[in-house]
Amino acid sequence: MKPRPLLLMLAIPLAMAGALVLLLLLLVVPAQQAAVIENAVLEELHDIGGALAISVEFAIKEEELGLLGKLNIFLSDNPTLAMAGVFAGESDNATLIAEFPGGVGIERLLADESERFITRTIPIRTELFDGYVIVASSTAYVDSRVESLRWPLYAAVLTSAIVGGLLIAFLLRFVVTPLSEASKIAATIGREASTQIKPRRDSVSEIGGLMNALMRLNEDLREQRFENQRILQTLEDKVEDRTKELEHALIEKRAGEQRIWEMAHYDELTGLLNRNLFNQEFDALLEAQIPFVLMLTDINDFKIINDTQGHVAGDTALRGYANVLRDCCRSGATIARLGGDEFAILFPFEADEQQLDSMYRDIRSAAEQVVYSDTRQPGLSISMGVARSPHDGNDRLELLRAADTAMYKAKQQKISGSAFSVFHHGMAEHRLRAVEIRDAIKYALAHNELDLKFQPIWDINNGSLISCESLLRWPSKPEYRLDHVIEIAEQTGLILDIGEFVIERTLEVAAKTRALAPDLTHSINVSPIQFRYQDLPALLEQKLSATGESARRIMLEITESTFIDNMQRTQLMLDRLHEMGAAVAIDDFGTGYSNLSVLHNFTVDWIKIDKSLISNITHADNNYQIVNAIIQMAVNINMKVVAEGVETLSELSVLRSVGCDRVQGFLLSEPVSEERLYELLQPQRYARASPDDEDATSLPFVQTLRG
Repeated sequence: MKPRPLLLMLAIPLAMAGALVLLLLLLVVPAQQAAVIENAVLEELHDIGGALAISVEFAIKEEELGLLGKLNIFLSDNPTLAMAGVFAGESDNATLIAEFPGGVGIERLLADESERFITRTIPIRTELFDGYVIVASSTAYVDSRVESLRWPLYAAVLTSAIVGGLLIAFLLRFVVTPLSEASKIAATIGREASTQIKPRRDSVSEIGGLMNALMRLNEDLREQRFENQRILQTLEDKVEDRTKELEHALIEKRAGEQRIWEMAHYDELTGLLNRNLFNQEFDALLEAQIPFVLMLTDINDFKIINDTQGHVAGDTALRGYANVLRDCCRSGATIARLGGDEFAILFPFEADEQQLDSMYRDIRSAAEQVVYSDTRQPGLSISMGVARSPHDGNDRLELLRAADTAMYKAKQQKISGSAFSVFHHGMAEHRLRAVEIRDAIKYALAHNELDLKFQPIWDINNGSLISCESLLRWPSKPEYRLDHVIEIAEQTGLILDIGEFVIERTLEVAAKTRALAPDLTHSINVSPIQFRYQDLPALLEQKLSATGESARRIMLEITESTFIDNMQRTQLMLDRLHEMGAAVAIDDFGTGYSNLSVLHNFTVDWIKIDKSLISNITHADNNYQIVNAIIQMAVNINMKVVAEGVETLSELSVLRSVGCDRVQGFLLSEPVSEERLYELLQPQRYARASPDDEDATSLPFVQTLRG
């Protein structure tokens, strides 16, 4: 048997192997690719469906419906997804919750055109509902992906054929041919003529082309990998942004909850504890059964500050006093604002009255430096009451009531200034009496129960009635002492209403007396509280306009302490009153501060010598020297002098001897009613006295009055 040629032996197996490979590439591989692509699409749909269910649940739970719109836009960019729907309930009676794209009609399309889609149903179970998600990709999209891989497959088949041909050529050229030539050389070995083998030049351009194709394929794969990484990074960025949004929302929620807690337990204006948290701290001290001190304090005349200078000034005063308490109270003290201008302090230790008084003095001194208005008027006046546990009680309400009673007692002790009081049993009765009078004053103002009487002031040189002082009376309550009534009115701010009533009523009477006595002056007493907190010139001008009366017939009586209280503001107030034409008198001169700088620093028109210096005065009495000095000083600085409280002829005689020619008192006339005042003002009611009479008893008008 003749041996087969080597070329034939190699070519047949290679040809059969190449045919088998081509058969696999052209028939089996495309079908497998289609199946693989379809499975990949289904896996993508599964992932999209799961993410979609989570996103819809989150949007519904957090009421972030705008997230569905963003999700709709994001899903529309995904070529794999044709449509999707989220259903709640079982498949037989499921309810469509959301579909993407919006309004696509997924139920209709799946029912009528199901052959156009590849679908994946994913059951879901969430906190809000149970159901399933249907996600669908179009068969056309799957076919396009298969088709996109088919041409590369054909290219691969062609490449394989070329490579196979090159391989065969390579084998023929570099293996078979050299072996054949070697065989031929071997066959010629020993022959005379030998075959000369020429060197061959080989070309590798086919291999270079194959490498270029592989490089392009690798580049395509790298680009696809980069695109996938970009999409993944975009998703991660969006997840990170949403996570930050949720964290920020959670922080804001916690901050809001903290703010609500603070509002429930702290005073917004001052930052101190409010009544709720204070009560908790109070009860904790009581449960611990340790001795402690309770202080209640408030700002004197705070209502007047609010009413006359506005709520901004009131708020500034409250914040300023809160800072004073923070700075002055010992470490460990619990400070709270209970409401309005009332503050409370708990000291978790025992303290004697000397220690308490020292703490009060520190607080008072600091409060006097607080500035609370645009006028830069400094100083807060405070009242403070103290109760001690267990000495004054073991119950919160009992101790608060005791401290409040002590604070009210302090208010009764103040003279337009700060005061401090420690509770002792027996204070409660006085407090109840004061509350009764306060309520009665409010009722009297509302029902016109208050009235005025008028104390005449006489010129003893000619017997003429030159002025009358308006005095408050309460006919329906004779059991109330008027000085006590005025004191309580000043403590509660009701003095402003009473003062306004006195001004109105005085001007009414003044208007009626104008025809009878055009030169008659009507004198009005002004409380220090009115002078400090009320715009007195503006109020007087308003009331004058209402009655048509002239300010030149009005005199305001002000005590010495009022002048000293705030000298700069006092001078401004006096200047405004004088510009209007009103006169100003220093009332009760010679008592109180008795500061002669008042006469030097302020422009006043009258001095009214206090009754305590006039009573039982004789030429040998020390008061005589004082009164004489006051009168001579007033004459030298051109001030008018009135002696108050003249009740005896001897007093009148002494006053006349030192040159005091204006007096008032029961000797000449008690306070009279409005009708009696008109009678006193009738022409020729009293005869003129002779200027040369030495004995005051010879004055006709004195004899007439006494008769």
